[in-house]
Amino acid sequence: MTRIYLHIGMPKTGTTSIQHFLSNNQEKLLEKGYLYPKSGRISTARNITICTKYHHGLARALLEIYDPKAPWANANSNAWKVAWKDLKREIQTSKAANIIISSEAFTGRQEFYNPDLIALTKTMLEEYDTKIIIYVRRQDEFIRSFYGEHIKNMALDKKNLRNFILEWTKRVNYYKLLEPWKKSFGIQNVIVRPFEKEQMKNSSLLEDFLENIHLNHINPNESNFNFSSSMSKNISYSGKVIKLIDLIEETSQIRRLIKLLQKSKKYWYWHKRYGFLRRGINLIIKLAIYISRFIPDFLISEELISKKNKVSIMKEFEESNQKVAKEYLGREDGKLFYSKP
Repeated sequence: MTRIYLHIGMPKTGTTSIQHFLSNNQEKLLEKGYLYPKSGRISTARNITICTKYHHGLARALLEIYDPKAPWANANSNAWKVAWKDLKREIQTSKAANIIISSEAFTGRQEFYNPDLIALTKTMLEEYDTKIIIYVRRQDEFIRSFYGEHIKNMALDKKNLRNFILEWTKRVNYYKLLEPWKKSFGIQNVIVRPFEKEQMKNSSLLEDFLENIHLNHINPNESNFNFSSSMSKNISYSGKVIKLIDLIEETSQIRRLIKLLQKSKKYWYWHKRYGFLRRGINLIIKLAIYISRFIPDFLISEELISKKNKVSIMKEFEESNQKVAKEYLGREDGKLFYSKP
């Protein structure tokens, strides 16, 4: 039976690095009997056809199959709807024994906290031997990193840090998150990996991932696989830089400007042609990095989440983390993470 490794995230656990490695080495992987499908990665949004690095299209398709009025339903809808049919056709044609699917949308989108959607995922993969792979990050570090991404990308539904923490503490109870996956796929088919260097093979995320899909014989120092260009695709900024980005955005009212521009029919034309939105964001980030060098810590500290709040966050998840460690990792001491706030 064909085996599928479904890598579901979580966000901010090196998913981009993993996806870049898999995409950059897809031909070499296929030679080893591992298919990284193009189905679910083809996007034709705004009349531009590109092959992305991730399988968000498969997650979108599930949302639209489950609920045609889902938030992700858009002009690209028809492409997503046939993604699963294309996937099965591609698997059959390739004759590969192992398939790798990767999308953090399965844990990053709130809709996927619905057990019915996960049951639907199981139904779509019924004919395969499916293994779920998920990396989990210490909750305080996850929230800090994800909030930085939230600010850096100028999310139009921007939340302050307090509200962001309140929202995401409801969604990073890993034991509750894993329950519907366990129910649908069986606990023996759910592979949980802590996102800590000291718990990874050779302190390497990619080597750890490859070991868990039984490709551990690939040595990055000796193989002809491209490892170097896969790392550090998402840059994390200091707390001071994140605060300055937020301050500059608020002062410049750029979110309000973007909302107004999006109402214009010419918005996507100019954005596609000149990338002015991304250029504007990059300019603000560069400005924040530059200014941060001259601002002392007593004015704007590097600390985004206080030590007290970090400890409080981890205390809230102490029991659920222990359950994950015991049930999924077989650790009697209940230690999911080795590091402390």
